[in-house]
Amino acid sequence: MDISGRWGFDGQNVIDLMTPEKARRTKRDEINRWRGRQEGGNVSFDWNGHKWDAGKDTLARITPVLIVASTGKLPAGFFWTDADDNNVPVSADDLIQLNQEIAVAMVMQGLKIHERQQKMKLDIEELTRINDILEYSVGWGE
Repeated sequence: MDISGRWGFDGQNVIDLMTPEKARRTKRDEINRWRGRQEGGNVSFDWNGHKWDAGKDTLARITPVLIVASTGKLPAGFFWTDADDNNVPVSADDLIQLNQEIAVAMVMQGLKIHERQQKMKLDIEELTRINDILEYSVGWGE
């Protein structure tokens, strides 16, 4: 057997040990890694005349700012930087609304990611040939 686990040798012939189920398992693992990368990424959205980033990093940055805003201790002239690197003056109320819009953008993108990964998994379940399964393109399909 080679280190990949796909090929064996019976003493006379090289044998393909890959089965459709092993191929599907390999492809499902690839789909799960794709989903993880997508969920860890950012999405952009428009709000209040600007394009903004939304993602786990954005939430990590805005959460302590919201706590400070709730105490009324935001510094005068406070701003938030939009997706185009423009510093946009914001109030505490603006930050609350921006945080809500970030959550909406993330949930909507998360739903798209979830639907796409489910579709890909259904697609590979319908394939019967090992090469078709292994060659199935993981991604948005665009």
